[in-house]
Amino acid sequence: ARRVAPNSPELLYEYAQISLRNQLAAEAIVAMRKAVLLEPDRPEYLLFLGTALMESPMEYHEALPYFERYVKLRPEDPEGRSSLGWAYYTNKDLENARKQIEESLRLQPDRIIGYYQLGVIAHESGDNARALELLMKVVERQPDHADAQLTLGMVYARDGRLDKAREAFETAARLRPEEPKVHYQLSQIYRRLGNSEGAAREAQIYQETLKKFRERNER
Repeated sequence: ARRVAPNSPELLYEYAQISLRNQLAAEAIVAMRKAVLLEPDRPEYLLFLGTALMESPMEYHEALPYFERYVKLRPEDPEGRSSLGWAYYTNKDLENARKQIEESLRLQPDRIIGYYQLGVIAHESGDNARALELLMKVVERQPDHADAQLTLGMVYARDGRLDKAREAFETAARLRPEEPKVHYQLSQIYRRLGNSEGAAREAQIYQETLKKFRERNER
């Protein structure tokens, strides 16, 4: 279909969605850049191009202007606000990130992802009490949220609550065993708890998963 109609924005959009579902972010980005050139003010194209860029380890910093344009066109969409906030977060602008994600929750108070994102921002801002409050909301409603469990473990570790940190990290490792950060954090918490065997094991797994992660990014 693309060979027959290479300049169809709708077809490029459909192709990009299928590409991203198959973890081919680069293919999705190429298609969506062309679609946005053809129809620069179509909101769903801007949102999806930003989403695809956020999945790329090399291009995620380029997502911000597309989300900003999307929010100008659809200011009442909570997904757009949340995406814009997370793009600000990846650009180290924590204040604007917090404002946009809080606005997404005002528009849709039951957005679990918004509480997780605010919890991450609170943790990085040094506000452990607020981070704990927000992340507990997430894991109480969605116990299998691996990213929330990982960040919750980091909050507990900073507070010196090592057993609680270990529990959270072990849950995250069970939910997402391919994530290098989980095994790194587990190795550190086992070391602090005096479990040298566990620390060595997790350090080895960390190196193995990190190698695979880098190989996937390179591909």
